[in-house]
Amino acid sequence: MGSFMPNNKEELLSLWNRICSQVYKTSSYAELFACSYLCRSSNHLDKETVERNLEIIDRHKFFFQPLEDGISYAVVLSITKLFEKDEKKKERLSLFNLISEAKKFHITCGDPEKDLSEENKETLKKLRIARNNFFAHGNKQFDKVVIPSRNQIFDLLKDITVFLNSIGMQFKYDGLLENSHQYAWKDGFAENIKKDFQLVLDNLYRGERARITEIEIEYSEKLSLT
Repeated sequence: MGSFMPNNKEELLSLWNRICSQVYKTSSYAELFACSYLCRSSNHLDKETVERNLEIIDRHKFFFQPLEDGISYAVVLSITKLFEKDEKKKERLSLFNLISEAKKFHITCGDPEKDLSEENKETLKKLRIARNNFFAHGNKQFDKVVIPSRNQIFDLLKDITVFLNSIGMQFKYDGLLENSHQYAWKDGFAENIKKDFQLVLDNLYRGERARITEIEIEYSEKLSLT
């Protein structure tokens, strides 16, 4: 289904699943983005862990800074593209293209943007400003942008899933598929990402301690030979 234009309800369900998959990926990006900042916060971690994390991030800054930049791009672009409305580009995985195709099969749809809470409308507005002036189209007046918090982003994503699930509940026809389909985050989703992120930092710290120890041993051996 390369054109994303379903010919039957099975293909429509496939389109729905692909958009749900995009929401899941976006959630992963948002959680990673939060981890990159929370790992430095003494409000989130104990002082010793924060100090170790900062040491490793500073030592590998040419890795971690581009990583953070890349994740921020992914968060902003992956959410805003879900709300694109260009009807000429039916190949895009957007909520409005899903609506257009779902209506062909008499599936009732709300408006994924108008139905957002006022807080989530504001979050989407900030993401669009970031996209239009910094990430997708550079604006010389913007040398940096403010990205909404992790909680604000997930509140918006939850509203998106409410919309998707309102469609998923309507996949009831001829016994060809399950009665309804619902998107939900996997159990332990956020915890697993946080755990892996901190594990990477911990392993880098252990490796750095081992490297320094090896240098000290090697230097000591060289001194003993002189």
